[in-house]
Amino acid sequence: MAARLWRGKSTASRTDLALEMVHDLAALFPDRTIHVTGDAAYHSIKAADLPTTVTFTTRCPVIVTRRQRGGGTGGCLG
Repeated sequence: MAARLWRGKSTASRTDLALEMVHDLAALFPDRTIHVTGDAAYHSIKAADLPTTVTFTTRCPVIVTRRQRGGGTGGCLG
């Protein structure tokens, strides 16, 4: 188990802290594939910079799914 304490608005975001933990785990276990799942709140373009041994799955944010229903070109990375 890993944990980071979010210390408020003037510090790193919860998403940044979570991604930091994933980078730490990937460094500790370079020969393993790490599967990360998270709520839409953790959906971030920063997840694209994760090591190749990490998969990152989230639920699409509501705004993206609304665009897709309306025929827009919104997509969901992650």
